[in-house]
Amino acid sequence: MKTIDIIKLSIYLALKNPFVSLINIAVLIVATLLFIEGRGIIGLFLGSLAAYGIVFNMRKVFDYVEKKFISP
Repeated sequence: MKTIDIIKLSIYLALKNPFVSLINIAVLIVATLLFIEGRGIIGLFLGSLAAYGIVFNMRKVFDYVEKKFISP
């Protein structure tokens, strides 16, 4: 896929699944606030926890992309 196609797909999926997009933004905001308030190794833990939460939340979107564009 070309870069422009990936950008179009990401905009389409963000508009098709606004709830998923809003939850991902909320996870990033909460993780950032906790990172700012936290100290030491907690920041690294929160970053990995936020990444896991976003990937876990994107399961349906990943399945859609895999079925539509990757699988023949």
